Amino acid sequence: MKKQGVERELLSQLLRSGAGIAANLSEAAYGSRRRDFFSKTRIVLKEYSGTHTRPKLLHATEA
Repeated sequence: MKKQGVERELLSQLLRSGAGIAANLSEAAYGSRRRDFFSKTRIVLKEYSGTHTRPKLLHATEA
């Protein structure tokens, strides 16, 4: 895959991850049970962890 294609794919993944984080935070805030809140919050933390590495990968492709 060419550099531009890799960058485009990483940016696309970053946008999807950010949207997923926002959606899960909203669901956590308006969940009906504490268990739902903690479950969605854990998902958000996992998604953030994965999203956090994507800009580093994008930067690494700028060689």
